[in-house]
This record gives sequence, structure tokens and C-alpha cells, in this order.
Amino acid sequence: MKRFRLRLMRAERRRRERVMAWLRARPRLTRWLERMGCLHVDDAAVSRGVAVGLFIALTPTAGIQTVIMVFVCWLFRANFVVAFPVSWVVCNAFTIGPLYYAYHSLGEAWFGWLIVPLIRWPGVSGEVLEDGAFMVAGSLLIATTATVGGYFLSVWILRRRRLRRGRRRAWAAEKADLPCPAREGHRKN
Repeated sequence: MKRFRLRLMRAERRRRERVMAWLRARPRLTRWLERMGCLHVDDAAVSRGVAVGLFIALTPTAGIQTVIMVFVCWLFRANFVVAFPVSWVVCNAFTIGPLYYAYHSLGEAWFGWLIVPLIRWPGVSGEVLEDGAFMVAGSLLIATTATVGGYFLSVWILRRRRLRRGRRRAWAAEKADLPCPAREGHRKN
């Protein structure tokens, strides 16, 4: 098991080095992405990236999700590198059918009383417009709740991870009897 973990860590390091070499070869793109906030890895930017990825994935925007996501990540200074995989995991070829059905069902159940009287269009085009309105209303309801929950869950997970990492470093420093920045920061008076 230890060899497998080491192999995975080495593969991850090689992949990270390839990405960094690619970015170093394109300094203008790197500066632009950095200025946009797409490469920031602080807790707030990563959590905003999770929120943007969830919101865009849970709206019926298949086909133009990436373009919308780049713009929204730029607007909110969210991490696009996190937003893209989150959106891809949530909305892909296997999940798009059930998601769209859930959007329509939820929109019809919650907003049917509001949407049906507003849309008075005879024929098939009226039914298509009504079904589309149900789907958009249901998707916005699901996307908003999932976005808020995903944002706060990712903030909690990232803070917990940072605290654990600090405790581990302090424990290792105590064990090795070395000075530890995490320990020294708490002793300031």
C-alpha cells in the first residue's frame, strides 16, 4: 500500500511540474489568469470556485457552461481550476437526464401555480415554453441551495484541513524538538 501511495504522489508531482512548465512557457496567460483570480489557492477563492462550479452545473446551460464559468469566475474572483471539475462531476453525460427531469418536476410542483397562468400561448410552442419555464425555475431552486451549502461546506473542510495540518506540524516539531512556526504563532503576547 505504501508503494502505491508513493507512486501516486510521484505521478501527481510530475503532473504538477508539467502544468507549471506549461504556465512558465506562457507568461502572459499566467499573468492574466493570476490577475483574474483563477489561480489563487486561498480558502476563499477555492470555496468560491466550488460555489460557481455547483451553480453553473446545476442550471440548464449544457454546451455553454465553460464560457459562463470563466466569466463568473472572473467576476467573483473564484478559482476556475476548482470550478471546472466540480461542474463536470455534477453535470455530465450520465447525470444530465436525471437532473433535467428533477428540475422540471420540482419546478412544476413548486411554481406550477405561478407559471401556468403567466404563459398563455396556444399549441405546442406554449407547452414547450411552459416546460422550459418549469425547468429553469426548478434548476434555480436546486442550484441556489446547493451553491450555498457547497460554499459553506468547502469553507469548513478547508479550515479543518488547515488546522489539522498545523497540529501535525506542531506535533512533529515537538517530537523532533525543532522550532515550529505554527507553535510560535500561538505564543505571541
